[in-house]
Amino acid sequence: MPLPYVPPTVQFTTIRLGTMLEPSSLDAYFFGNNVLNPSYPFTSPPYDAWCLNAGLPFQPGTTYTGSLYSSYELGILAAGVPTFAGNPNIDKLDSINWLLNVYPTAMYPAGGTVGTYSYGEVQQVIWRLL
Repeated sequence: MPLPYVPPTVQFTTIRLGTMLEPSSLDAYFFGNNVLNPSYPFTSPPYDAWCLNAGLPFQPGTTYTGSLYSSYELGILAAGVPTFAGNPNIDKLDSINWLLNVYPTAMYPAGGTVGTYSYGEVQQVIWRLL
């Protein structure tokens, strides 16, 4: 009998909207010894981050504790995160993955505009899909 999946727990903080790695909505820094912090025992480099739930905004500078799940493993995600289990749009995560992989992640000039789309518009698409 296989053991149930136990996601790794991480601590992270965000800084205001995409100031380091534009064009993301947020920048996240991870603490502690985990897969997202190759700089341990120091703080990780900044990662591009996006908000999946407009009703639960991140407060810049606040440290959060969370669990890591793959957005490709919908069954495990739904079982581990009750708020996703009841979401009728959970299958839209593949579209969000596509969007974030197609949308450039290199640094751009202040303003976050790439071509005709800003990181704010990408964030709005994520919220609309979910």
